Amino acid sequence: MVWISRRLPRIAGSVSAVFCFILLAIAAAPVSAQVTLPCLFADHMVLQRANHVPVWGRASAGENVQVTLGTAQGEAVADQDGRWRAYLDLAKQGNGPFQLVIQAKNRISISDVLVGEVWLAGGQSNMEVGLAGTIGYAKEVAASENPNLREFKVKKAGSAIPEDNCTGAWVAASPQTSGNFSAVGYYFGSTLQRSLKVPVGVINSSYGGSPLETWMSPELLQQFPSIKENAQQLMQDSASYPERVKQYHLDYDAWQAKYHREDKPLKSNATPPDMSPDHTAKIVLPGDITGGDPTLANGGAAWISRTVELPEISAGVTIKFHEGKIRDFDQLYWNDVRVGYTTATESNSIHSSNRNEEARRYDIPGGLVKAGKNRVTIRVFNPVAPPQMVEIPRIDSGDIPLDGPWQMKIDFVEPEIDAVGRSTFPHIPADAPADGFVPTRLFNAMIHPLIPYSMRGIIWYQGESNVGRGFEYRTTFPALIQDWRNQWGLGAIPFYFCQIANFQAHPTQPQESKMAELRESQSLALALPNTGQAVTIDLGEESDIHFRDKQSVGLRLARIAIAKTYHGHVPWSGPVYDHMKIEGSAIRIFFDHADGGLVGHTIPATYKQRSSFDKSVPLVRPTPNSQLEGFAICGSDRKWHWANAKIDGETVVVSSPDVQKPVAVRYAWADNPITNLYNGAGLPATPFRTDDFPLITQDKHY
Repeated sequence: MVWISRRLPRIAGSVSAVFCFILLAIAAAPVSAQVTLPCLFADHMVLQRANHVPVWGRASAGENVQVTLGTAQGEAVADQDGRWRAYLDLAKQGNGPFQLVIQAKNRISISDVLVGEVWLAGGQSNMEVGLAGTIGYAKEVAASENPNLREFKVKKAGSAIPEDNCTGAWVAASPQTSGNFSAVGYYFGSTLQRSLKVPVGVINSSYGGSPLETWMSPELLQQFPSIKENAQQLMQDSASYPERVKQYHLDYDAWQAKYHREDKPLKSNATPPDMSPDHTAKIVLPGDITGGDPTLANGGAAWISRTVELPEISAGVTIKFHEGKIRDFDQLYWNDVRVGYTTATESNSIHSSNRNEEARRYDIPGGLVKAGKNRVTIRVFNPVAPPQMVEIPRIDSGDIPLDGPWQMKIDFVEPEIDAVGRSTFPHIPADAPADGFVPTRLFNAMIHPLIPYSMRGIIWYQGESNVGRGFEYRTTFPALIQDWRNQWGLGAIPFYFCQIANFQAHPTQPQESKMAELRESQSLALALPNTGQAVTIDLGEESDIHFRDKQSVGLRLARIAIAKTYHGHVPWSGPVYDHMKIEGSAIRIFFDHADGGLVGHTIPATYKQRSSFDKSVPLVRPTPNSQLEGFAICGSDRKWHWANAKIDGETVVVSSPDVQKPVAVRYAWADNPITNLYNGAGLPATPFRTDDFPLITQDKHY
């Protein structure tokens, strides 16, 4: 799809979320008399087994509405605005399937309705990623036929005001459908379904890249003036964006008419020129792609190209190619076929920020992707200065190096331009903020329409987009939990969340970590009742924030639910720091949840930087002679040193020859720590620190 001058976002207050009503019309009756239901109430739905389950919709003012499911009946009268809500007692209903019948002047019948356990799955991309993008998905999908496991996927949307409805459909798990289920939600739901022997419905409302603030309700936003102020500015930017883009076009057309510095790109079906070494120069990225050639000092176009070696597993797989930031306009070719472009007036880039120096990303269709050698060719045009690749391109297919030498060939050069022409070259305004990045917009469009649907609890995976403000998260995250509970009016319903996984390179020395601070803030939310945390510090991947092992995540969340919500006798937490005791030159750490005793898992000699594509590389241990990895210790100077740590009963003794008078210990305090402390149930220890030293995100705010 092509967006002219970039895709245009919703203007604040002018576009509502798309409504999807279930309508059964009676031809002789006026439209206003028809009872309607929101999309959640549809064929194949799952209702919560509870004694006060709401069913709601719209009708004519004063209209009587009767609702029946099995032996349960409810009744309501539409208010003056046409809103009605009836309640069913489903506490003793069987599993079904049933018909849900709504009778007023018209009759609506919803088929294949199950009664069981309903959970809301929310958050950002690690909750959103589908089952088809995870380890072992082919075998799991093939065996996923399960009519008692269903998902309602809320379509991504944003709104400046709370909406009454959303878009989505209930789908039962099967080999034809389950690949699109939230992977975390699927493994969580399927585990509950097998354990409880009842139908399970998962409402998947997630949006990749979304910070916590986008999921705040308008009421909660009032509690955070600085976030509210920023949100208002973002909404103003969004509202003014079309006019600013229009002005950019006028300015660019006027500038172009005056200076005549048009590009001369190849047509879409043309192939790049000969880029063999005999016909090109060698350059190194990132930087000026002309290799310092003075003929392009005033602008022009140049080609760069190189061979990319892909592993066998990548053949036929659609991959994402990140060009990074470019000055200014580009065409991307893969094996001599154009797959992406950005000009002054249009683009098919699927990600951007500022047009004239933006991070561009394109999909490479699987039909063009071969195992072995592939050729990538990029043409860059700059009307007033040397074309530049500001960043090193990369591929979302493992650790495939694209830095170093490329072949370069000049296409054409622009004549000299005066200082006024150079300084007045128009720059397109930064893209308007997407719905997934503006406070309250996702709550309004993707959560508010779900209220007050009866459910057992909430599972949540979010936090990566708040890493830079980890200290602030210790306030905003608990506030969101409490607010959502208040919005639903179901009391302290279970809220079980994932601590963000390990990511980035392993540290060579103990260091401060924004990700560690965010994880600590997540753990602090456990002070709220009916909360639980699934630790994933051992599941992440160095080169991909969207790690593939979602099965372990879903299983760990399910353990928490089975133990805390359904009162099953299963361990649900790994070791959690309780207190410490200084013993001479060592510190003894005491833990809760040492179920089955503390265990130091064997640390492998190699690891994969990414579970798909990457080859194994050596794992360099900071303390190779220690039983446990991931511990650091410091004295009163607050200088951290890697520590030797060993299990002693249900405690861990930590020491270092570099610290004779220790005062504090940290464990797994890094973006991607090497860790191996578990309990006998196979659950990892929660990262922790015993100190209260100042944090690096302490003064960072939205």
